[in-house]
Amino acid sequence: MGGAEVFTRENVKRWAEAGHEVTLFVSEFPNCKHEEIIDNVRIVRAGGKYSVYSKAKKYYKEYFSKESYDVVVDEINTRPFLTPRFVNNGEKIIGLIHQLAREYWFYENFFPSKLHRLLFPRKSMVTSICQYSYGHSF
Repeated sequence: MGGAEVFTRENVKRWAEAGHEVTLFVSEFPNCKHEEIIDNVRIVRAGGKYSVYSKAKKYYKEYFSKESYDVVVDEINTRPFLTPRFVNNGEKIIGLIHQLAREYWFYENFFPSKLHRLLFPRKSMVTSICQYSYGHSF
């Protein structure tokens, strides 16, 4: 597990310990359980490295939109899930960026990070845990 994954695991575990119902949507891997509960967190797995993004949209429309969520975190570890384009039941959306290494962003993405304003409208919050981002405005 990398730093982003450890950060996510520790946060969702603590949210569940505080009494929140938490669902974590992640990519699948060979022989994985497609749904399970770990540390009182519901884990749903679908899609691979690239298809997890389209699977997230599909699962939201088919399943998650029928459930009641207060907050959706679009965890951006290189690429966003673009949740403001399909999450539409009044949930608050938080864009969480794990890294802002410019070279990495331009190597892995077709868009520069400043386009977040188009991807995450004002109703959304965008934050970063990257040390580089301190003092930089989003």
